[in-house]
Amino acid sequence: MKTRKTLVMLLCSLFLLMAFSGVATVQAADAKASTAAGQAVADVININQADIETLATLPGIGPKIAERITAYRESNGPFQSVDDLLNVKGIGEKMLEKIKPLITVS
Repeated sequence: MKTRKTLVMLLCSLFLLMAFSGVATVQAADAKASTAAGQAVADVININQADIETLATLPGIGPKIAERITAYRESNGPFQSVDDLLNVKGIGEKMLEKIKPLITVS
């Protein structure tokens, strides 16, 4: 009888532990998602000020295209709009559409 009570208590404890760890995991995932959403707004890159390393973090933009962006900016002055990136060799319509939400000129 004592063994049976011990076994029931052990199973109940295990069940509670699993239930609470699942809640903690969901809460941690929610916190991560809200932090990522907040960072997405804050991480917009100003293409008129960003250095090569920062520009290279954009999807599809490697160090070579990042160098071209900064060279274009130095030769022609600041970008007036993000669409001006189409004047940079290696940046086409598809790439621009992909990075447009991540960049700004102001």
